Amino acid sequence: MRFLVDTNVVLRAINKGDVQHPMVVAAIDRIRERGDSLVISVQVVAEFWNVATRPLDAKPPGVYGLSVHDAARQLDVIEGLFVVLADPDGMYDTWRRVVYSYGVAGAHVHDARHAAWALAHGIGNILTFNVKDFRRFRGLAAVSPAELG
Repeated sequence: MRFLVDTNVVLRAINKGDVQHPMVVAAIDRIRERGDSLVISVQVVAEFWNVATRPLDAKPPGVYGLSVHDAARQLDVIEGLFVVLADPDGMYDTWRRVVYSYGVAGAHVHDARHAAWALAHGIGNILTFNVKDFRRFRGLAAVSPAELG
């Protein structure tokens, strides 16, 4: 079984100072112990880069303020933890079908793209802190690190 790992989990997995880091690491370990794999999309990588390289005084809070060099080093760590998969063929059509059929609007468009990507890859699980945002997508089970850790 494969899990798409949401950006909010990836960020906590690499930030040892985050209070939820131990729970995330435990959840990742539990998934791996079961023989399941953890994957991320190019979108997750881009969202990480956005948060990592934004200045510390930027909004929303929780940005890292890393230099491009330091963000690249952190990305090396991320690539060691998770398999990065490219967008599948037909991604646009899948995304468009998902946003229309679920009536997705506003900020939830990003979550819908994660859901469409996972479904297009045949991935039925997402590890996320935003479980409620993904519950609407049939065929995709949203699991919180707290449920596994």
